[in-house]
Amino acid sequence: MGHGDRLPARKRVIRVLAGGGDTAREPVALDLRACGYLFAAHTEQTLDRLRANAAVQNAGGVPSRIVDPDEAAGLVPGLATETLVGAAGPLRDGLHVAAGFSGHGFMIAPAVARIVADGIQGRRDPVLDVLDLARFEEGRPVPEPQVV
Repeated sequence: MGHGDRLPARKRVIRVLAGGGDTAREPVALDLRACGYLFAAHTEQTLDRLRANAAVQNAGGVPSRIVDPDEAAGLVPGLATETLVGAAGPLRDGLHVAAGFSGHGFMIAPAVARIVADGIQGRRDPVLDVLDLARFEEGRPVPEPQVV
């Protein structure tokens, strides 16, 4: 199967991710956004530990805070809060993750690292203009020369 054979499937994935696909059944919208993480507390004892941990993080220069269940639900769409008493965490931690490379990771990870590092510093790598998602809708296949 060549790359051109996969274009219809890729177009469908784009429609699904954009919210227009007939199989989009996610309970929350899929998007990319800067965020941190939350630790959920289901007991007052756990919430007390999270308060202490947040104090340590704040003292060390990592902004962290306690949020109530309603605010946690707003920060984490789809979060079930029925048994939640609170949550804590750095809501923006500065961690950037680029993952999901499968078998080609050892070849492309260095390039992805460079592109992500440039993006963090506010520079856009021109390769992103070639690899944009619109290429699937527009029928612009990009040959993959790195096939092993």
